Amino acid sequence: MANPSEAAVIDAVQKGSSAELFKSVFGIDAFANTETAYDNLVHALASFERTAGFAPFSSKYDAYLAGKTELTPDELAGLQLFDDPEKGNCAACHSSTPPADSPPVIHRLHL
Repeated sequence: MANPSEAAVIDAVQKGSSAELFKSVFGIDAFANTETAYDNLVHALASFERTAGFAPFSSKYDAYLAGKTELTPDELAGLQLFDDPEKGNCAACHSSTPPADSPPVIHRLHL
């Protein structure tokens, strides 16, 4: 989410409210190595996204990508920011174009 590096992401997690939970899952030294901690964070997020509570691919945006709804003018403006490499640049990691046979997913795990 526009973080400058993996180290910045891990620093934020280490200072955040979920740091103790992260250590309880990945060990007391969970933050000792930035690359390992980042890989663990990616796996934790992917695991969460596979849970029923996350309910993947059920948002209005997913319906829009499937051609089942239209976006409002404000939502379309947001999508332009999402795709613009000079602004949000979210599409650098999160495709906004669905593949032929499935919803778009994160296609790049590392910075």
